[in-house]
Amino acid sequence: MTQQTEIGNDGEFLREPDDYGAAEIKSETPSRFVLKAHPPVSGKKKNPLKVFIYGKNGIGKSTFASKMDKPVFLDLERNVDHLATDRYPLDSFKDVELFLYELKNQKHAYETVVIDSVDVLERLAFEYVRKNFSDDLEWGKEYSHVLDCFSNIVKRCDILFTEKKMNIVFLGHEAVREV
Repeated sequence: MTQQTEIGNDGEFLREPDDYGAAEIKSETPSRFVLKAHPPVSGKKKNPLKVFIYGKNGIGKSTFASKMDKPVFLDLERNVDHLATDRYPLDSFKDVELFLYELKNQKHAYETVVIDSVDVLERLAFEYVRKNFSDDLEWGKEYSHVLDCFSNIVKRCDILFTEKKMNIVFLGHEAVREV
């Protein structure tokens, strides 16, 4: 059996076979990590969350969301009276848009916004579209307008997420339908 000397990619001598402790590995590219100049980031970083909680009626979606940091509920369902949390009962899609706008522009202590629920938000969006775009509802247009409404809500929530560092929670229901 013959011993082989390890040779690098460019033919440079790396080490003798039995010289593992003292081997120097050479590289053409300099290291990106200079430990003394750039210390590691350590500890936990608290980032806001975007969450969609989906499930059957009554399993605790709202209760779970109420345990998040300083929540405020957009109480579209009128179904969180049993929770000790701040809530705003809103009646229209425009109210939801305005509330999210005010959350962005006013000082407040809230860290989480909970939209309870997207099911009711969808109904409110359809009502808004039928009222405000009644002469532009040819085949398929209604859904396009509702999509625009939901996109606007998501954009407003993204602003709260990025600028106010707020948690965003959407609650939705499982729908069981017989076909």
